[in-house]
Amino acid sequence: MAKATKQVNYRIKGAGKAWCHTFKASLEEGLKNVSYKVNAPVINKYGHTHYFRNIDSNLKPQKETATISGHFHEVEWVDTPDGPKVSKCGPPMTYKYVTRAGGVQKRVKVQVGWEDQTGDENQKLLDKHTHTFDYVHSEELLERGIRSVAREVIEPGFQEL
Repeated sequence: MAKATKQVNYRIKGAGKAWCHTFKASLEEGLKNVSYKVNAPVINKYGHTHYFRNIDSNLKPQKETATISGHFHEVEWVDTPDGPKVSKCGPPMTYKYVTRAGGVQKRVKVQVGWEDQTGDENQKLLDKHTHTFDYVHSEELLERGIRSVAREVIEPGFQEL
């Protein structure tokens, strides 16, 4: 007796694809506190760069560069007739935990800076560097779910030569 076969229609949740644009930041000098003492910063300058992608591998929009040396930049980009461009780069930011009413801690973005010996929040030494960005390349990405399903289908029949 022959086995009956059944046609299965698979639905992949969130199946999608999008264009990922990659940008590289210019080499700029940032500030780094190399002191362990509170309210006694010892600031060194260092050269660094960042990369920025407009979406992550889950196809979610990104608004921040990759974190380098404890900071990132908030970035805005636009699609122009000449190709994608970064239109705005903010100052270096980091995350800090602040205690709210009732002892609840919340993570907030703050500009990178250090208090001096006075400990006065208004007298902070702020790192204000920004970057210009060059376009690197674009590629079409498939959502992670699609990649994992494709891998399951392709790998069992794949043989290296």
